[in-house]
Amino acid sequence: MYIHHVNNRYNALLPLLLTILCYGVLLFAHGYVYGYEDQVDFMPYALHLQEKLWFTGDFYIRCIQGQVNERWFIAHALARVPEPVWPVMFLVVHFLAGTVLIQGLLKFCNYVSLALWAQWAVIVSCLILLYHRNLGGNELYYNMVTPSLLAKSAGIWALWFAIKQAKWRAIGCTVLATYIHPVAGVQVFLLCAILIGNQGRILFIFTSLCFILPYLLPLYFQLGKGPEDISLVGIMQLRNPHHFMPSHFGWFNILLLTPLYLISTALAFTLDRRLFYLMVFILVGCLIYMLLLTIKPELSYKTQWFKTTIWLKFFSVLILTKWLTQQHQTILINLSLRLRQIFVFIFFASVLVMAVRQSRFAPYSFPGSTASDDQLTARKAGSISQPGDVFLVPADFTAFKFFSRRPTWVDWKAIPHQSMCLSVWAEKIKLAYGLETGYQGNLNTVYSQSNRFLRTLSPDAKKNLKALGVVYILFRPENSQGYKIEKL
Repeated sequence: MYIHHVNNRYNALLPLLLTILCYGVLLFAHGYVYGYEDQVDFMPYALHLQEKLWFTGDFYIRCIQGQVNERWFIAHALARVPEPVWPVMFLVVHFLAGTVLIQGLLKFCNYVSLALWAQWAVIVSCLILLYHRNLGGNELYYNMVTPSLLAKSAGIWALWFAIKQAKWRAIGCTVLATYIHPVAGVQVFLLCAILIGNQGRILFIFTSLCFILPYLLPLYFQLGKGPEDISLVGIMQLRNPHHFMPSHFGWFNILLLTPLYLISTALAFTLDRRLFYLMVFILVGCLIYMLLLTIKPELSYKTQWFKTTIWLKFFSVLILTKWLTQQHQTILINLSLRLRQIFVFIFFASVLVMAVRQSRFAPYSFPGSTASDDQLTARKAGSISQPGDVFLVPADFTAFKFFSRRPTWVDWKAIPHQSMCLSVWAEKIKLAYGLETGYQGNLNTVYSQSNRFLRTLSPDAKKNLKALGVVYILFRPENSQGYKIEKL
């Protein structure tokens, strides 16, 4: 009896221990970010909610404050936590979100009855081997606390509860995901409506809409067409074509993932009919999206439907792995146990090699880590300026705002999703970086152009920017890795 009890505890703890180990491998492979990149919108926003003196002249914060916006929920929640606690709290939240996400993925691996090694093969294939291989520039896991990561951690459980017919739990997770990240939440809502049984579908849809529409409708109507001279389509093509334009997803990604999606969807027809319907729904949505690009591109862009392929990638790998393990049990049954173990060892060794390769480029900004050059420059800019002084910095200097506590005239990353503000944003981007709406090149091209434009501003251009409220410009001099801070 005692041995049986010990075995049960071991069997219960093993998935949790392996989840923590997997999270550690993800940290090693992808690093950890705090205070910059995709956090540039909600972290300074939360600081402003705590201390109104900070970022008073900031364009992004001025546009979104005082009204419902897509970062309202997370920024107001964060503003209730004292800022000195943030470094440790963010790491804890990232750990919790990452492990909750992995546990949710494991639920589906158990659902299709995969062996333990096959379950983890699915997880690491999605989160390491196929990381950055996507259609729509999106991932399930991120190396930082972002609304997207938190929404997907709730979203995977919404999908799980939907397929298990736990209606109220699915509703709760869907509503939470939507308030954290509206686009991710709405997409999860639609996918749950496909997975949930016919008897619970009407209740799920009606109840979820009652909770999320009061938040979604103001957001949707704020993102209208705007002035005729600056279109939403042109702005999105400039700012993030990798999210919206299939021609910029990368041919390697298209050639790799399209066969995977189609083959796995076909296999799902016999392996699991509900997952088959889900995968077909996503694929049909992608086809409709591409058709609308030539007719109603603005409507197509607003759906951001290709971001749903992060779920399609997971379920495709899941279904394909299930099929391969079935073939292993039939066609490959004559292989010796030792030879099968060698194959599994080679696979996971390859994963570790890939993790090591990815870690060479990974940032590590844990609490107590040495400050980067960008962080040191931002703090220096804060020390030599007044709280209301407005800065203009290169497009890729995302660490500036949080670590300097100073407003910026325009942000490349933090883009307000209100029609009038979008138009002003586009005009500012043209004055600041010389970038027109419409596709202007990949991110590296944009980043290089923004710094070169700031470095070579004419005296008249500087006078104009000063008249528009810019007090300092910051750029990298030619053939220099450091920054120069210039007062106008």
